[in-house]
Amino acid sequence: MQMEDRLFSLPLSAIRAFLMAAEFKNLTRAAEALDLSQPSLSRILGTLEKDLGAQLFTRSRRGVALTDAGAYFKAAAASLIRQVDVLVADMRSRELSPGGRVVIGVPVVMTEFVTQPLVNWFASKFPRARLSVHEGISDELEFEFSLGRLDLALLIGTETRARNLETVPLASEQVFLHGPRKAKLPGTPVLWKSLAERPLILPRPSNFLRRKIEEACKRHHVPLQIITEVNTPSTILSLVEAGAGYSLLPGCASYTQRARGTLSAAPIRGFKIVWSMVRNHTASQPTLVAAAEAKLRELVRSQGRRGLWTSIE
Repeated sequence: MQMEDRLFSLPLSAIRAFLMAAEFKNLTRAAEALDLSQPSLSRILGTLEKDLGAQLFTRSRRGVALTDAGAYFKAAAASLIRQVDVLVADMRSRELSPGGRVVIGVPVVMTEFVTQPLVNWFASKFPRARLSVHEGISDELEFEFSLGRLDLALLIGTETRARNLETVPLASEQVFLHGPRKAKLPGTPVLWKSLAERPLILPRPSNFLRRKIEEACKRHHVPLQIITEVNTPSTILSLVEAGAGYSLLPGCASYTQRARGTLSAAPIRGFKIVWSMVRNHTASQPTLVAAAEAKLRELVRSQGRRGLWTSIE
């Protein structure tokens, strides 16, 4: 029988005990390192020598020394143990960092507060997996869900028309009236009548926020003067900054612009939206999805502490 074949037929614990004894050259000290009694270690080594049909050590009152057979066995055994340790570490890494792909939908208004930190965290936490982020408006993300293309998403609202989904409200957020800097909107809450006769740049009619704006204006008998329809919040804000009109968007969409003073804004009294977590019950990578969901919840809570969102979990 070849040495490699004999190695694979031996208990790994016995091989590790032999390597420890070869390192210390003293059975008492080796036994202490292995948390064994010296007689137990001697029996393990004796059984190993019997299985191999070779004497591995010469013994004396000063300790033990490798025989020629022992030296040969040590080189082969050390190589085997290194391979086993690498394999075990790899298996543990796979368990701690699973592979696969998870697809998450994030509203375009959350790039700074959610998408960027989520991507950085995922790459560090799951180096073997792949995160695919689909940025869009809530209606687009819900459509992607209906086609089974998303595992998880943050959406406006608490209801969804797609099947096999679970919706959990996470946080509410104030909606602001935005205008060019020269408009000098007060920064304090304004009434719906403040929209009257203002040229508005709003998302298209299919947009959830647009529908809520129209519903509220009907209740408050406020006519809308819509001059432009654009679904991309960044484009809307650029037009507002340039003086092309006014718009209504959630606070996270304009956080940076308001902080820099490149536009003026005022919260609409009593007008808030709800951000909800939507999960696909048939996700193919439940471990990754669960971890991503926990991180998204953490990110939402962190923005709540900054005053951007109000947690409703």
